[in-house]
Amino acid sequence: MPGPPPDPESNFPVRGQLPLLRPDRGELWFPEPHRHLAGGHAWSSRPISDGESRAWKAADGRTTGRKVAEKARVSLGEVEGLFAWATDPSVQAGQWRHSALTGPDPGLGRLVGPPREPNVQEPDLAAWHRAIADGPIHFDRVETTVAHAHGLPHPALAGRTYGEALADALGWWPEPGLTLEIGPGDGELAAAIRPRAEPARWIRLDLSPGLLGESGRRNPGSPGIVGDATALPFGAGTIHRLVANEMIADLPSDLATGKNTGALSLVAEIARVLIRGGTAFLSEFGGADGLADSPPEPTVQLDHPEVSVHFEHLAHAARALGLEAHVVRLDELLGFDLGARQLWRPHFAGLRAMGSPLPARAWTPETLAPVLGFRVDGLRFVPISEPGPGPLVTRFWALLLKNP
Repeated sequence: MPGPPPDPESNFPVRGQLPLLRPDRGELWFPEPHRHLAGGHAWSSRPISDGESRAWKAADGRTTGRKVAEKARVSLGEVEGLFAWATDPSVQAGQWRHSALTGPDPGLGRLVGPPREPNVQEPDLAAWHRAIADGPIHFDRVETTVAHAHGLPHPALAGRTYGEALADALGWWPEPGLTLEIGPGDGELAAAIRPRAEPARWIRLDLSPGLLGESGRRNPGSPGIVGDATALPFGAGTIHRLVANEMIADLPSDLATGKNTGALSLVAEIARVLIRGGTAFLSEFGGADGLADSPPEPTVQLDHPEVSVHFEHLAHAARALGLEAHVVRLDELLGFDLGARQLWRPHFAGLRAMGSPLPARAWTPETLAPVLGFRVDGLRFVPISEPGPGPLVTRFWALLLKNP
């Protein structure tokens, strides 16, 4: 049962962490607790007057309702009306507290509502991937990767892009030889690494002709091949280096047995095509918790169904094929500073709801301001270890292979 109504003389109104104030339009934006879209909560707005805006900003959880009204130069009734709306279960934009806040409260950034509908496994992931036509839209709106989110220089990578950090971590180039990239996406990763490699000997392979065209425009002179990662169109011992960045979850998995069957087939193909001394890098979201027969987990950070990758299964299979295999967390391999800041994922969704065509990048206050184009009050920036526009890098692992 609901409790007694708040006493504005002694209770403390506090604005939530989720709502955003758009002062140029007089709008207060908030996520709706009971409406989920594919990418998260739907957002709505309500008009807010200048006086309500001042009251909203003054409601810091350390000031009583009476003092908020005095500070904002509005009536106590206006404060009560604003927070009657904000505390409604269909809104959950603010709270009344019996005592003053004494520090950060994670509860102010949470909503209570029904869970998002689970993704439904695609019957044919290959056909789904083959049909991808527009790289920039796809990686901004559907399948944002860690690499895409960090495709711009970022403090988390000491001012480097993801591709530059990966090239530094692997240290494979400028040694000569053929590099095969499986699943090149929009070509951003290759464009960051190819200047260190032999540019004309960087081959891109993808099921999607559209993505091959997009990555080719970024990497002129780099051959592109429409092909299947589980049946590589190369002879034995012909590839010097192989990169498969954040694509193996697109391969089939057997949910009944808990095996990443497509990824295991790719490992077998890598063992076949690598020359002696050849190396390979595979990354994806998943885990490395021993050889327990745990099933793949459905992803929650994408707008389409994928499942996690069990990296120890892949490493075990690689060793059985005669390869050296090493599993490492991706953030440790690339030297991510997990304390570096990025735009909080809910606020990225809020800015898009306002109509901003903001790309899915790990925005900092310094990089966001020039591209946003309008003022928003209440934006929150969180450590890289918390959800941002892209997936959590701490959920990603890498498999390093070598044909001895």
